[in-house]
Amino acid sequence: MAPLLIFSLVVSLVMIFMVGRVLWRLLRPVRVILLEHQRGVLYRNGRLTEVLPSGVYWGTARRQIVPIDVRKQLHQVPGQEILTSDGIAVKVSAALEYAVTDPTRMMNSSTNFVALVYSQAQLSLRTAVGEVSLDSLLGGRQAISARLLAMLTPVIAELGAELTSARVLDIMLPADVRRAYAQTVTAQKEGVAALERARGETAALRSLANAARTMQDHPGLLQLRAVQAIESSKANTTLELKMADPRG
Repeated sequence: MAPLLIFSLVVSLVMIFMVGRVLWRLLRPVRVILLEHQRGVLYRNGRLTEVLPSGVYWGTARRQIVPIDVRKQLHQVPGQEILTSDGIAVKVSAALEYAVTDPTRMMNSSTNFVALVYSQAQLSLRTAVGEVSLDSLLGGRQAISARLLAMLTPVIAELGAELTSARVLDIMLPADVRRAYAQTVTAQKEGVAALERARGETAALRSLANAARTMQDHPGLLQLRAVQAIESSKANTTLELKMADPRG
């Protein structure tokens, strides 16, 4: 009987120890500090009950507190290969700025808030770029950014956050399209330069024609101009002027 009694006593002690350890884990308080830029979502027995402001709290296994950062967040969407409305493939990247305004909705709206924001940003960026031509995309980046902001604002609001900025960052063209645009720009620059040269030559010819007409109407001006040229010259120059006989 003694060995059996000892065995029963040992088993009872082990069971008491295990139950006590489980109860300690369930009832042991955990200190939770919420910083100024954080809010705490409180769960009681698995049910979301309230949102706590910044401060010091105690949580247990039945009273869990999940910290939520409510500062402005920057989310970048790397280059996405998208077809424009005229069928040209481009890579476009974007950046979003948002802040969580409703922690309760954020926790209940999705299992992965950041991944869902990224997915929605991808879809909206593809839609906004696919609606315009390449020329409109290159010349209207601000318009595309405004379109992206308008599309994403209600979607992000449904997730419990406020979208403050959405802008297109980089537009990367294929190599053949870049060469074509470079050739177009070069041709435009050469055309402008040729036009300016033609204008300059026209103005010079017009000046020469006016001078010739003036000399023809007033022959004495040519001789006067020659005298001025001699006076401004440092070399010893002899000028012979033949004046017309006024008597004919």
